[in-house]
Amino acid sequence: MGNQWLCNLTNTGLGKETLLPRRISTASAGSWMISSSAINISKEIYGAGAKALIDYENSNEALDEARLKSKDVKLAEAHQQECCQKFEQLSKSAKEELINFKRKRVAAFRKNLIEMSELEIRHARNNVSFLQSCIDLFKNN
Repeated sequence: MGNQWLCNLTNTGLGKETLLPRRISTASAGSWMISSSAINISKEIYGAGAKALIDYENSNEALDEARLKSKDVKLAEAHQQECCQKFEQLSKSAKEELINFKRKRVAAFRKNLIEMSELEIRHARNNVSFLQSCIDLFKNN
């Protein structure tokens, strides 16, 4: 994406038509915002998920130790269940975030594709007009 240059046929007012460059933007600011915010969201989800997974693994080890020592097994089981539920809930929200991100990216891609197609059509029409004016010029000479 980024900026591209197009040449448009314009009348200079001196009886001549010339091709003048015109800068167009092919990427919208919205698509950049979507990707940068998605990266930040992904980092946050990954960090929270990693922490929840570590907590869950630590609670599993604590439960194993409690069972070996036959002390505070109920408390360790409750803590392990709590960590498991937190991890599963974060996993579920991460999946929802990925689905939402995909939906937004598809919409942004579709919008950009439509804009690019419309631009290509306009450019092709300008080319046809330019070629037609060249043909008319040759016929008149």
